[in-house]
Amino acid sequence: MPVRARRGQRSYMNHKLDGLIVIHSYILPNPPAKAIEAQFGSAPAPAYPNTGRNHYATDVLTRYILSEMQSNLIYVWMSDPDHT
Repeated sequence: MPVRARRGQRSYMNHKLDGLIVIHSYILPNPPAKAIEAQFGSAPAPAYPNTGRNHYATDVLTRYILSEMQSNLIYVWMSDPDHT
């Protein structure tokens, strides 16, 4: 699921500007992607409710992003309740 955003929002999600994008189907850029996939594996398949993907996102956020990266901004979207 590609990220689609307006010009201003894209600047917050641009992995080329020292950012990181973690979505259930891909992670950008590659160096953190390899570390995240090695530590957490791939995102689970979709489900209803989507608790597996939400737990995966929370684990990556709390156990990798918050501890390993010096983030100025973190944008988190959980797929529930929107997904269900």
